[in-house]
Amino acid sequence: MILKKLCEFAEREELLENPDYEPKPVAWIIAVGDGGTFLDIVPTAGADGPAKKPRAMVFQVPRRVGRTSSAVTDFLVDKSEYVLGVEPDGKRSSDDLQQRLNLFRESVRVAREATGCSALGAVEAFVGSDHERRRAVERISAAGYASNDLFAFEYRGQLAHELPDVRAYFSRSRRATAEGDAQCLICGTKGPPVEKHPAVKIPGGTTSGIALVSFNSDAFESYGLSRNENAPVCRDCADAYTTALNRLLSDRYPDPRHAGETLPRRFVRLSADTTAVYWADEEATILDLLTDFFEVPREQSVAELFLAPRKGRMPPSASNRFYCLILSGGQGRAALRGMHTGTVARVEQSVGAYFESIDVGSEQPLALRRLMEGLVLQGKLENLPPSLAADFFFAVLFGGDFPRTLLARAVGRCRAEQKVTRERAALLRAYLIRNLKWEV
Repeated sequence: MILKKLCEFAEREELLENPDYEPKPVAWIIAVGDGGTFLDIVPTAGADGPAKKPRAMVFQVPRRVGRTSSAVTDFLVDKSEYVLGVEPDGKRSSDDLQQRLNLFRESVRVAREATGCSALGAVEAFVGSDHERRRAVERISAAGYASNDLFAFEYRGQLAHELPDVRAYFSRSRRATAEGDAQCLICGTKGPPVEKHPAVKIPGGTTSGIALVSFNSDAFESYGLSRNENAPVCRDCADAYTTALNRLLSDRYPDPRHAGETLPRRFVRLSADTTAVYWADEEATILDLLTDFFEVPREQSVAELFLAPRKGRMPPSASNRFYCLILSGGQGRAALRGMHTGTVARVEQSVGAYFESIDVGSEQPLALRRLMEGLVLQGKLENLPPSLAADFFFAVLFGGDFPRTLLARAVGRCRAEQKVTRERAALLRAYLIRNLKWEV
């Protein structure tokens, strides 16, 4: 059910205009001319955010294949070790770099032969020319680049991967490898299941992302089915639910309906490797309040939540459902620590009761981060059990009892430090009110 709701969420936010492409930050644009001549290389990074930290521009690029330890190239947009045969850290041998360069060039050659596109011919010639590549490498080496920077190509003022013929070729090639006939577990249609699911970048997991559906051992298979045939999902649904999760986990996902703008954040980091994502069938004010819930809850937003009935605001529709997932990342695996759904009206009521229960006279509503840091040694969130953060967050949203370990940890830190901080006082007060029904 939850995967289907993620697919519906992706459709509602119009994230699937081209399901074969996905937004990624591209750090460098290599301009090439006829015959593969190197013309220029331009960084895309500009000041972004309150700290004015340079960030690469986000482009719609061919969907990533999801690399493991083996050498596999992405189409037309990739890292320097594939595009230029170099990398800044000196971790790979010359043979490894040459292998990756050859893989990239071969993928471009196959595409050029299939499309006859002159832009792909120019890219292929550039990649095959040691002299032209060396000129580009000298330029980026002087400017400084990172091993995970992505490079794209421009030909006659157009990005090669955005050309219509190139887009159509990539879409065909993604679906050409699909084989078999099975009923999709999400939409129920029959057709070839996707062989490899797109990766989802979950904090705490590998930087290349995690496939949520993966059968990599015979012990996980049954009924004579191999690999992902044990959980068949069609290509459209696989693209939809992974796109929705990547959007929910991103703090600057581009808005497909308004160029240059980003969609509002819909996640809360509960600990170093545990994240809560949430959405609703329809937009609601509580979603924006939860965006600041972990760091600095806005006093005005909290006040509006309490004063809404007095101001005559229409209550949320009883049919508007709220969804929340708690995810933890690990090396090669993702753990679903919890899933819950309820009505938006119930969530607003529960969150309002929570803010009232932690009110110990602070001028600003206490942030969840500060409360959680008060439960662990030196305030390091990596020392916080992921299950505690998940159980506490679910209780805040849906009105259940707070976990007993919350009380034990709060009292234990008070004893260890020989003081009751404002944050721990707030948690103790909330526990006594919610679990023991005391008037505090």
